[in-house]
Amino acid sequence: MAIDTDPESELAAIMADLAAGDGAALHRLIAAHRPRLARLVVAIAADRGARPNGEMVDELVVEAALAVQEVAGAWKPGGAPPWIWARRRVAAAVDRHLGIWADELQPDQHRDVAAPPPAPSTESSTAECLARLGRENQTVALLREGLELVASPRDQLVFVEMGVQFALGDPSPAVTVGALFGMKPASVRQQSRRTRVRLQALAANDDRFQPLASLALVA
Repeated sequence: MAIDTDPESELAAIMADLAAGDGAALHRLIAAHRPRLARLVVAIAADRGARPNGEMVDELVVEAALAVQEVAGAWKPGGAPPWIWARRRVAAAVDRHLGIWADELQPDQHRDVAAPPPAPSTESSTAECLARLGRENQTVALLREGLELVASPRDQLVFVEMGVQFALGDPSPAVTVGALFGMKPASVRQQSRRTRVRLQALAANDDRFQPLASLALVA
């Protein structure tokens, strides 16, 4: 009998086994998707001003997998990967592991990776790209409209650039975006988080913007 090696089918099978209470499925999830889980928890930790070492990343990956396991029965194939779909639950697990982090109270206690010399601003190209994608895709158009309601033009671009760098696998997206816009990485993280929270509130309170809640960029 042929073995189905399609990644999406494999992930769906893992999630179904997790939902059924198969403990071994947790190890399969980590083994198959550790790099993705690691990128997520490192990004979440960075938002809190933390820079976990390799050992802590391993611990956070397990915490993330356990968070996904808790809601495995509600996840449906065909949408966002389960760790992105359950990002808020994963973030809560990371917070529990790290303890309470208050960016506003410790701007100098966690030194950011030295940023490269500031590059020319990409504001015009980012805005043009977002506008073009909005004309081609209804979801992007809705995101753009939502951003215009909750953030300044500058904050919109910082938020979008953070999402782009994260999607590209940048281990220090705030450092990269900070160099592009002449901002401190801590300010980039705080500003991006504020925009995300406002978009989440918009999606929760306005039915027309509800689809934004399922976007990895917003969730």
